[in-house]
Amino acid sequence: MHGGVLTGILDETIARTVHYGSGERVKRWGITAELTTRFLLPVPLETELSARGRMLTQIRRMFTGSAEIPLPDGAVAVRAEGESLKLPLSSISGQDADLPGWKTYPDRDEE
Repeated sequence: MHGGVLTGILDETIARTVHYGSGERVKRWGITAELTTRFLLPVPLETELSARGRMLTQIRRMFTGSAEIPLPDGAVAVRAEGESLKLPLSSISGQDADLPGWKTYPDRDEE
């Protein structure tokens, strides 16, 4: 799969970590300031993918987050880390934050 598509998925995943915050749904969104992507393994086309993201730090209006795309066997194919600006969702888009295909799962450490 094209690296730009994979990077876009990870960027969006990191941006949504602030939206879900600490389990409470807040109407904020992350706007990317910096993003570093590491491509570890090829991602074949026609493979169902998922992405996992987490917020790492949060200071005032900025936060850092990370995200990864695992392959079906569990090996991490692509990893990204970035810094984002928190903005109210209403100032970014008129769209509903509850878009189809996105689901929040508990952190593995909490299970």
